[in-house]
Amino acid sequence: MLDVALTIPFWLELAAALTGGLSGAMSAVRARYDIFGVACIAIITGLAGGIMRDILLQNYGIYAFQKPTLIIACAIAGVVVFYFGKLATYLDPIVDLLDNLSVALWAVISVSKSLSAPNMRGSTSSRPSSWAPSPPWAAASCATSA
Repeated sequence: MLDVALTIPFWLELAAALTGGLSGAMSAVRARYDIFGVACIAIITGLAGGIMRDILLQNYGIYAFQKPTLIIACAIAGVVVFYFGKLATYLDPIVDLLDNLSVALWAVISVSKSLSAPNMRGSTSSRPSSWAPSPPWAAASCATSA
């Protein structure tokens, strides 16, 4: 089991996915996508940050695929925005707010998960004890000897 630095409740991850999904769906409605396109854009914008984080950490598995509730919530958000798209055109400031909120929530969640990962703690145990940086003239002498 991982040593957790900060426990993130599921509702916070759901809120991050939903705000990203709503923001993407509103942008897709403005671009006049069909219902399938709006749902796909909502899923992609809602979950892409978390998927990228999980791929980069390489320890967990992709959380969005382990919790299908997140995928379903983003798809439902896309369908709702599609049918109420006329309201979305009047709510342009809300799109910016949702986008910023989504980025902030994913940042908090990602920092928590990266601090919990064993390879992200900044430990020096993988370095040899005799490790020392090379002097600046060592690189220059290697370059001139060739």
